[in-house]
Amino acid sequence: MVKQRMASADVAGEVSCLKQKLLGLRLANIYDLNAKTYVLKLSKSGSDGEKVFLLLESGTRFHTVQVMYDKPDAPSNFTLKLRKHLRTRRLEDVRQLGVDRVVDFVFGSGENAHHLILEMYAQGNVILADHSYQVLTLLRSHRDDAKGLSIMAKHPYPMHAIRLRQPLLLTALQQALAAAVAPPAAAETADGNGAAVVEAAAAAADDEDEGPPDEDAEAEAAAAAAAAAAAAKPAKGGKRGKQQGWKAGPKAGGGPTLKSVVADLVPYGPAIAEHCCLAAGLAPGQVLTQQQLTEGQALALFGAVQQFEAWLASLDQGAAAEGFVSALPAAAGSAAAVAKAAAGDASSKQGAAKGAAGAGDGQQQQQQQQQTERGAGLVYQDYNPLRLSQ
Repeated sequence: MVKQRMASADVAGEVSCLKQKLLGLRLANIYDLNAKTYVLKLSKSGSDGEKVFLLLESGTRFHTVQVMYDKPDAPSNFTLKLRKHLRTRRLEDVRQLGVDRVVDFVFGSGENAHHLILEMYAQGNVILADHSYQVLTLLRSHRDDAKGLSIMAKHPYPMHAIRLRQPLLLTALQQALAAAVAPPAAAETADGNGAAVVEAAAAAADDEDEGPPDEDAEAEAAAAAAAAAAAAKPAKGGKRGKQQGWKAGPKAGGGPTLKSVVADLVPYGPAIAEHCCLAAGLAPGQVLTQQQLTEGQALALFGAVQQFEAWLASLDQGAAAEGFVSALPAAAGSAAAVAKAAAGDASSKQGAAKGAAGAGDGQQQQQQQQQTERGAGLVYQDYNPLRLSQ
């Protein structure tokens, strides 16, 4: 399935790349492409300085783009407020807040600093705060008194809700594996499907929400529970059950899979949980109530998680994520169409950038043409900041 939005590991990888590319640049202007997408134009000092376009899409993604997209004639009120506070300020830092899909762009320093915060979970948000994280303006306001969340203008941004990065302990992994082998009896029902429904809903909620709680959490959990219950009625297990992290046994009901247990412990999304299982030489769909892990397998799984955490630590120390794009060969009948579309896209990009081309742009255009030729006949599937085990 094609990735629809960035996961926590994608955010960490992109932040490391932007730190090396954008720090020290000044914000020349801000443009809104639509109600959720904004482009920041950053440049070096001087009229002939380097210009970089940074795209921010609320709830979905952030990355640089090579050319400027078409924009409305008149900026929105929110864009005007961002320009008022941020234009001409220097980008001093880019950081991920904890392990959540939240990025903090710091413009200026000291008491003159401003924080442009991009949230990429649930409906997403773009928030402007001052040096003390007092919210000045934001894309959308919401509050949840039960969870102690209040994201509104003239209120402090809820930094207490950010989940800090903490290394996984071996004892925590061992306890989770032991609990998965003997699930609580209260989760079972007479038809044998009750436990699967409860755990499937929990797995679906974990897959969808890596960020802090928000006003949509209860609705999403209820919808996931209803979908899981509907899928569990006709049969025990099946394709739907496997997708939710459960697999029906030969005689009894299902149980939690290894992937679902790891996903609960490692807050980086289901793809990273599956990667850790495969890196340890284990099957992600292994049902723990039917086949327990040996001590050696548990240690191998713990080592795989540690290896991923070491990769995250290397990003904090200045390493850059390589980045990998997964693609499959296009069908025979559509290969020519894919190649033609790629060539047309490259041509349009070159035409859009023609006015700003300099003396050294010939070599860059040649490299772009070579990349287009390499991608012709391929259909994009996924992207990841590190090579995942498959």
